Amino acid sequence: MEIVRRWQEDGIPEKLYPLTRQTLWTGHPVSLLRWLKEHEPERYAQIGCVMMTHDYLRWCLTGVKGCEESNISESNLYNMSLGEYDPCLTDWLGIAEINHALRLLSDLPKSAGRSPLR
Repeated sequence: MEIVRRWQEDGIPEKLYPLTRQTLWTGHPVSLLRWLKEHEPERYAQIGCVMMTHDYLRWCLTGVKGCEESNISESNLYNMSLGEYDPCLTDWLGIAEINHALRLLSDLPKSAGRSPLR
């Protein structure tokens, strides 16, 4: 993906790794978000919550939007040293507008237990 190549040329992976402990690759949420921003800006502007696949499934089952910390920490959106999302990461990646849509699930066991399928 052209986006990852540009980040590599700009030295972004070297800035990210000490904070995220992650490399950059084309399937990462940050790469997909940047692609959406560049190629489908209308859709990008409508993003209300960034989720991983299993977080989306949890939302469908429980109505609770957010991300499980153990999985979103692998997204390059999460600063492992601080234990939270870090606006400088999205700024470096050129997707700072997405900060409003980054949420963690603070009470995962309770929210997962509210499935109507029980």
